Amino acid sequence: MFALIALVAVGCGQASQKPARAAGAAGEPIVAPPAAPRLRALAAGEQHFCALRGDGRVLCWGNNEDFQAGDVDDQAIGTPRLVEGIAGATRIAAGGRATCAVLGDGSLTCWGNGLWRAPRVVPLPGKARDVALGGDTIVVEVEAGPGNSTLFGGTLGRVEKLVPFRDGNRPRAIKSIFVCGQTLPAPGAPVCRSSIETIPAPAGATAIDDDGCFIGPKGRACPVEDKLHLDGFSDAPPAWRRHFETRPPLFAVAHFFGSDVGCGGYPDGRIECHGIGDRGQFGDGRFGEPSPPAPVAGLADVAQVRLSADVDKNHPIACARTRGGAVSCWVVGETAPIALPIQDALDITVNLVRVVALRRDGTVVEIPLDLHEGSRLVAGAAAPLKGPLAKRRYASLVDSGVPGAITPEGQLVQTRCPGSGNACVSTYDVKSIRARAAGWDMDRTYACVLDDKGVIQCRVNDTEVGILGDGRVVAKGAYDAAKRFVMAEGRAALPGPAAQVAAAVAHVCARLQTGELRCWGEDLYGALGNGGPRLPKGAAANEPGRVSATPVAPVGIGKVLDVAASTSATCALDEENAVWCWGQTSVIPASSSGQTPVRLDLPKATSVAMSHAAVCIITQKGEVVCQRDRAPGRPKDRKSSFRLPE
Repeated sequence: MFALIALVAVGCGQASQKPARAAGAAGEPIVAPPAAPRLRALAAGEQHFCALRGDGRVLCWGNNEDFQAGDVDDQAIGTPRLVEGIAGATRIAAGGRATCAVLGDGSLTCWGNGLWRAPRVVPLPGKARDVALGGDTIVVEVEAGPGNSTLFGGTLGRVEKLVPFRDGNRPRAIKSIFVCGQTLPAPGAPVCRSSIETIPAPAGATAIDDDGCFIGPKGRACPVEDKLHLDGFSDAPPAWRRHFETRPPLFAVAHFFGSDVGCGGYPDGRIECHGIGDRGQFGDGRFGEPSPPAPVAGLADVAQVRLSADVDKNHPIACARTRGGAVSCWVVGETAPIALPIQDALDITVNLVRVVALRRDGTVVEIPLDLHEGSRLVAGAAAPLKGPLAKRRYASLVDSGVPGAITPEGQLVQTRCPGSGNACVSTYDVKSIRARAAGWDMDRTYACVLDDKGVIQCRVNDTEVGILGDGRVVAKGAYDAAKRFVMAEGRAALPGPAAQVAAAVAHVCARLQTGELRCWGEDLYGALGNGGPRLPKGAAANEPGRVSATPVAPVGIGKVLDVAASTSATCALDEENAVWCWGQTSVIPASSSGQTPVRLDLPKATSVAMSHAAVCIITQKGEVVCQRDRAPGRPKDRKSSFRLPE
C-alpha cells in the first residue's frame, strides 16, 4: 500500500475518535461521537478551488470556462457552489482546468478540462484510493489486493486509457506530475520521477516524507516544489503567510499567469484567501470588474476605429481614422494617441503590430507599430505593400490578421494563400462588394464577402466548426488538376439579405438589412449569443455539438446598427445605440455567464470595435470612448474570509 499524498490532491483522513458510550444506568450520559469536520480537504487548479465537506459533498468556485468548477454555464463562480452528481467523496484533486474526486465506493469521477460538463466516471481496473492532477496529467492509486495498490497514469484527454507505472519505482508520494519513492533494486536511494525527467535526491538524503520532500542530515529539501513552482504553505511567499496567524491545517494555491491566490482552510469551514485574481477565486462573491469607460483625449470627428488582434492582452492597441483621413493609434488606457504618417486614408485595419491603410488613390500602405516596454507606442514610416498587393488599386480592406484587400472587380487578394503559404488571389463571382470580413487562426483561414444583393459567400481552407454557414459542419479545400489550391465555398443560409458581416477566429456574424442579427460557427464560449450550452454533456472537445453550422439569432438584443467580432466574442449596437457584448471577453463582468448579450455601461455610440481585452466606440459626437479588462499595471493584492455553506 502506498503512502500517497499530492500537493494538488488532498486527502481527508478521519480524526481519531473514541467510540460512543452505550446507554447505561439511569443518569449516566450518552456520549455522541464527535461531528465530522465541516471542511475536510481543499484543492486548487489554475484559477479555481474545490473544497471537500464533511458530509462528502464537493463545492467549487473560481474560473469555470472549462466546467472545472461544475455543470453550470457561468464562466466564473464567485461563491462556493455544490457540484451536482458528487456525494460520498473521500478525496479530491484539482489541477489545471479539471477536478477529480474519489468516492466512497472506490469509483473515480472527473469534470472540466473542456471535456466534461458533469462528473464522468473514469474506468479503472479496481477501486481508487487516491488521485493527483497536474495540468493535463492524472495519476491514480488503485487497489491491487489486500494491502497493495498500483499507480496508473496518463492524460485527461485519454483518461479511458490510463497505464500502470512499470519503471521499478516504489512510490512514496505524488507531487503534481512527479512520483517520488525508492528506486529498486537500490533501497535507500530516493528519487522523484516524471514521464520526462528524474530528480535525484540531494547528497546524504535517506528517505522521502509524505510531502514528497527528501530527508537527510542537513534537514528537509523539496526540489520538486522548487522545480514546479508549486508552493505549500511553508514555502509560500511571505505576502500569503503573513495574513495567517498560524499555519492553516489545509492550504492550496491557484497559480496562473497574472494571478496567484492562496487559500487556507480550517475544520470549522472557515476559509481565508489572499493574492491576486479576478475569476472568483476569493470565494466571497467578488470578481475583477472591467475598468471604467474613458474618453480618448485629442480625438474628434472620428469616422472609424479598430482594435488589434490580441498579441498582448495586457496592452491592447487601438487606431482611429478621422473623416479627413488622418490616422492615430494608442494603447488603450495607457498612452495618448500618436499621429501616423498618413493623412488621406479611406479605410484602416490593425493587423497584429502594424496598420494597413487604403489611401484615396486606391493604393495600400502599411505602418509598423512598436510598443516599447509596454508604455510607449512608436510608429514607423508608411511603405507600400510588397508582393501580390503591390501595384494594384483597391475598393476596401480585409479586416483580418492576414493582410488583404478587395479590388473593385471583386477579387480578394491576401498575402498568404491557405494550404500553400504562398500569395493568392481569390475571385468571387460578384460585380460589386459592399462589405467584407476575414478570420484566421493557426490552422484555418477563411473569408466571407457580402455582395450588393445582400448575399454572403464564404470560403475556407479547412473547417470543422461550420464556418461557411450553409449547414455543413465540415468542409475542406483541395488542389485542382493544375495543382492550385481551391478553397471550399458556401453561401450563408440567412433569412434575408445582409447589410454587414463581421468575422473572428472561428465564428461569423451578419447584420441583416432589417437590423436582425445572425451568427454561426464555433460556440464554445458563447460567441453566438443564443444562450445555448457551451458544450453538451458528455461531448468531446472536437464534437460538432459546440458549433452551429447555420445562422442563429442572439437572444435579448433585438435589432442592431453595428456588429464587431474578435476571438471568441461579439459586440453590437442596438437600435437605442447601446453597446452589448457576449462570449469570452474580459470587458464583460466575470459574474456574467457570457452566453447571452450583456449591456455595457458605455455612452450611446454609432460604431463599435473590440478585442478580447478592450472595446472602443465612436460616440454620437464623433469622439472615442474605450473600456478595457482592468486598469493597467499590476493588480493589487486583496484578501477574503468566508465560511463554507452547510
